[in-house]
Amino acid sequence: MDKHRDRRNHRRFQTHYRIRLRHPRFGMLVGCVENMSEGGVFVSRIPRADFRLDMEVEAQIIGECWDLELPPLTMRVVRIGRTGVAMVFTGASVYLSESNITTASCDGGGE
Repeated sequence: MDKHRDRRNHRRFQTHYRIRLRHPRFGMLVGCVENMSEGGVFVSRIPRADFRLDMEVEAQIIGECWDLELPPLTMRVVRIGRTGVAMVFTGASVYLSESNITTASCDGGGE
């Protein structure tokens, strides 16, 4: 079996939303969601050294169609890569469908 094969269960969408991440280890960080699926996100433009595998963080997605009044989502780090961090939604914190994942810009705003 190829250890590098794609194990994703959900279709990914390029979104470029911003995301706020909170954890006692680093406080609050803001990064960019490079892609998103029903299962999770890949976040770039953050200091990867602050993360550990299986770390759980509070996350709040920032974008045109996201309600900032929603409580933070709980996400778990599953991969720390050269360009960012992959995280999955945990438990019943959120259910996303393809119909509510849209394209947005990550070139400012929201902060």
